Amino acid sequence: MKEKDNIQIGDKVTYTIFGKEETNLLTSIAEINLMKSGIKENKIKIIRIERQKYEKVYKKQEILDEVEKKYLSNFLKPFKNRVETIVKEEIDEEQYLDIYIKDEGYINLPNFKANTMYKGMKLGKEYTLKELGLE
Repeated sequence: MKEKDNIQIGDKVTYTIFGKEETNLLTSIAEINLMKSGIKENKIKIIRIERQKYEKVYKKQEILDEVEKKYLSNFLKPFKNRVETIVKEEIDEEQYLDIYIKDEGYINLPNFKANTMYKGMKLGKEYTLKELGLE
């Protein structure tokens, strides 16, 4: 593989041009095309290509896991358009979900042992369907 075929956005390329050594961080397709053109015309000679190893530094944390989403989504189907909020509550070391339905009141789901389900939800915080990924 030729060096010009291996150049990517984000590469740090060290090269010689008119006998002078330079280093450039490639940040656009236009820069890559200029580099390739210079190589093709023998104006640029690649010395080194350094590629950064990227790692994920942020990932949006989902509040509900897939099983919880599926269960709630199926449960809420008949009145999904009228759900105002969902709140995780706790009483006597057990937790439950309070679902507020517009103009009708609350529906309580069955209790579960504290911190065994809906772990991503904070106690007492009102969540919308959108926040929970249920829209």
